[in-house]
Amino acid sequence: MNVFLLAAGEGTRFRPYTQQLPKPMIPFCGVPLIHYSLFLARILRPQKVIINTFHLPEKIHQERESLMSPAFELLFSDEQPILLGSGGGIAKAKKYLGEKDGFLAMNADEVIIPSNEKVLSEFLTMAQASDCLATLLVMQHPEAGKKFGAVWVTSRGEVKGFGKTSPPWHEELTPYHFIGPMYFKKKIFSYLKLEPSNILHDCLNQAMERGESVGVFPIACDWFETGNLKDYLVATESFLNLLHKNESSFIQEWKKEFLFDWELIKSDKALILKHRSAVVDRLSHIDGFAVLGPNTKVHPQAYLRRVVCAQNVNLSEALQYQDELFFH
Repeated sequence: MNVFLLAAGEGTRFRPYTQQLPKPMIPFCGVPLIHYSLFLARILRPQKVIINTFHLPEKIHQERESLMSPAFELLFSDEQPILLGSGGGIAKAKKYLGEKDGFLAMNADEVIIPSNEKVLSEFLTMAQASDCLATLLVMQHPEAGKKFGAVWVTSRGEVKGFGKTSPPWHEELTPYHFIGPMYFKKKIFSYLKLEPSNILHDCLNQAMERGESVGVFPIACDWFETGNLKDYLVATESFLNLLHKNESSFIQEWKKEFLFDWELIKSDKALILKHRSAVVDRLSHIDGFAVLGPNTKVHPQAYLRRVVCAQNVNLSEALQYQDELFFH
């Protein structure tokens, strides 16, 4: 099986930060977002991982060495001169993805922590055995069909539409939150064109109109919204608390692989994820949370509240820093 990571988007909701880095390269709790998706994909033992790029592609190519693994072949599908969207992006990568019967596509900026890592293998097994053209990984979420567009599903697990409003149907439909991973049978390429399109609203809707079945696989998980700075900071605090409290095998493997040079410090007022090379004076005041990346230096009398520092950040003034993300 091959895996396709969607990394071409412009991250418009996260500007101005995504004018410096593509969204998948934004650091989240010390690790670029793309590594969260790749870590999940690796559990499924893919033969090839294909990453599409468009916005600031050189920034993603520069991460190639850290993304590579002897367990799979890493390839890039670069899109120029126009952004093709999820549907067109998959179509462009057909030469890689169409080799086998089916493939998995995932967003390269998702943070998903499954309650049980075995559910991903179960998802893949079910999707491969199903008659469905596509199977979407979903979760129950109170904001599905409200803040977030929903996947509207029958009692038999059949998808009937996407969006904030339930499509017309003869029975009540359940709204699920789509969390990113989706398995496609090879036949999906008959519904794709090498032009900008959305895989759900354009391609799968068209396929369902022609009689194709689309299914879901609900799982229990922690999912973190990182689409804009406000949600990103809320997600950061939630994830730090998860790292502090959760001793699941998945979290332990994550810490072992990515956070071996970091320490998680809990005080009465703050939760701090600190790289060993970061320098923070004991007189510095931190509330809420802080992520202090490699070679970060914090002024002795600085006040930090809900602040993320990527690397080589120098907060040299005795100022208040609140609800901010610093790259350098």
